[in-house]
Parts: sequence; structure tokens; C-alpha cells
Amino acid sequence: MFARPPPLAWLVLAMPALLSACGSDKLVESAAPDDPGTPFPGVGSTSDGSSACGYVDTLSVERAACGFQTGARAADTLGDLAQARTAIKHVIVVVHENHSFDNMFGVTGHGLDGLAPGTSNPNGLGGSVSSFHLTRLCTSDPEHSYEAMHAEYDDGRMDGFVTVAGSTAMGYYDDADHPFFSWVATTFASADRNFAAVLGPTWPNRDYLFAGTSNGVKETGERALDAPTLFDQLNAAGVAWADYSNGAAPALQTDLGWATNPPQIKPYADFSGALASAELEPVVFIDSGEDTHDEHPGADGIDQGERFVADLVARAFASPLWGQLAIVFTYDEGGGFYDHVPPPSACIAAPAETQFDRFGFRIPLIVISPYARAGYVSHEVHSLTSITRLIEG
Repeated sequence: MFARPPPLAWLVLAMPALLSACGSDKLVESAAPDDPGTPFPGVGSTSDGSSACGYVDTLSVERAACGFQTGARAADTLGDLAQARTAIKHVIVVVHENHSFDNMFGVTGHGLDGLAPGTSNPNGLGGSVSSFHLTRLCTSDPEHSYEAMHAEYDDGRMDGFVTVAGSTAMGYYDDADHPFFSWVATTFASADRNFAAVLGPTWPNRDYLFAGTSNGVKETGERALDAPTLFDQLNAAGVAWADYSNGAAPALQTDLGWATNPPQIKPYADFSGALASAELEPVVFIDSGEDTHDEHPGADGIDQGERFVADLVARAFASPLWGQLAIVFTYDEGGGFYDHVPPPSACIAAPAETQFDRFGFRIPLIVISPYARAGYVSHEVHSLTSITRLIEG
């Protein structure tokens, strides 16, 4: 259905690799309610990820070679997902704004590929700026346009961040700055090779999440997407979905150019009731609130977004639907913050989309679910469209 063909775990991912494929009803083991080492007491424990079983990815080589054509279905590119479908009835997607992997988890450890000691970027004046711990939870907004990000990438040298975006780009947060995020990343399943879909800003990346293509859109605000979307597909299949919005202008409306909101756009205040009453739609997107709780640099701090997600997860734990759902948490792009891993090449969505042949910088990805592989870190290449394909599957 979508324009971008699915390579390796690059575009479609075996995101089931982050989930236990057993199809059992066994939830994540519980820690002691007052365990002082658990920032979110009473739930979860880490392990080596050995709880996963059953899923064998036999199509990764063909995906890596861009062997599937536009329109290939999840069953074609990922194989038999019957067990995952049996277990997971609700997917909740939360996408925050503009933080790279190294900016958020570069010093977390836990097997995550983070910052090396002494990492630096030239400052253009004969000196350099080393990576450093940010002392403010809300920073200035580093430059992150399409052209800026390509200059930061600098043909894979990853040395243009300071000269393009300033010294703030080399800043990072540690676990004490976001204890809940660190806890879910190390308790459930996470990935350290999850890339933005486009080496560019928010709109083209969210376009790929919603439609598998940006139809040539490179910049935020450039123009609305004109392409079939995941939501068209869900409507055609009769699958209920909702976007619960904590603001006046949901990302779906702005990116996709909807003049009016369809009935599936609902106030975030309704989300809690839907969870508690077990009436939640099978596919849910959450808009945390533009410039209030989405962690956008220059507008709101990471603590605002962390509190929002922690509250959402707490409500999910208390819901009768907890045993049937997966929460996928990520960011839409790196926001101009440094990351040390050069993004790999990507299969283009269509012959005319040759300028979109490379992924964007790494962004965090966490799957919070009773079926998540406990404490697991995936080193396979994923991207925003991996979420799209998970929903398709």
C-alpha cells in the first residue's frame, strides 16, 4: 500500500523482534513494590531478553536487498505474524519531537551503543567542542532543516553539528535527567539502531510514518502530503483508530493538511476513559501537545514529555487492556543534536524520490508491553516506517 518499499529491518523492521512471539499471556515479571532501584515502583524487572521465542526472521536478506516492490504487504515482507496478532490487540504510538539517540541515551549503558569518551566536533575556528552534560532540561533549538542535517552528516563524517547548529548540539542528558525514560528503556525493549526515515525535519519524517513517503516534501511547512495514508488503509479495512490530541492542532492535521478534523481526532481527556473501560481503538496515536509536552527544544523541557509518558504508561498498567497492548514510544527526528552513528542508505519510495535514499539520524525507540522482550536491546536497523509496518501487520 505504501510507496516506500521495505528493505531489511530498515524500513519495515521485524519490530516483532522487540516483542515476544510466544503469544502467551505471561506479563513482565514484577519487581518489589518499594524497590529503591526502580524509578517507577511496582512494575517490571530487567533480564537478558531471553524471554523471546518462536519468531524467526527469514526475510531480512530480501528486505536488505530492497527485494520487495511498492505495495508489498506485511505478510510478504515479515512472514507469518499470526502469533503476534493473537497477543496484541491495541497499538499505541507516541511520537515526541527532536532528540537524537545520543542526546537522550548516549550515556545510559545497558548495552546501548552510546557516546565514546572524548567525542567531539570541530567548531570551525580551529578548535573543537566535546560532548557534554546539559544542565538545562529545556535547551535552545539546534538547526535541523533538510539542508542543515545533510551538512551535519557531512557525507558520513558526522562532524558538522557544531558549525551548523552550535555547541548545544553536542549536549546530552543522563539517567538522572530522565529516570523514567531510562527505566522503561532498560526494563522493556529498546533499539539503538532506530533511525528517522528522512535526513531532515519533522514534516517529511511524520509523512513517512503516516504514508511511507513524503512525496518529495523536505521541509516542515513546505506543503501538505498528497498521498494515500495509513489512516486511509485503516478506514478501508474497517479498523477503528483514533488520534488523542492534547493540543488544538494535532500533528495529523498539520502534516496531512486536513482542513477539518475527522471524528477519529479526539481530546486526550477521553483517552483515560477509553483505557479504563476497555473501549480503546485497536490503533491509537497520541499527540502529547505541540510545544507543551512533546519535548520540542526551545519550547518545553524533556521533563514535561517524561511526565506525560509516565502518566500514560501508568494508566495503561492499570487498564484491563494492559495484557493486550503495546506502547511504541519514539521521536520524529534528531532535532540537530549530535549522534555518532552515520545513518545507512535506504530504499527509495519511488523512482522520483532519489533525494530520500538515506535514513536520518538515530532516534530512541522503546516498546512498552507485557510482550516486550524484557531488558532487550535490538541492534537491527529500524526506522519510523517500522511502526507503520507493525500496524499494517
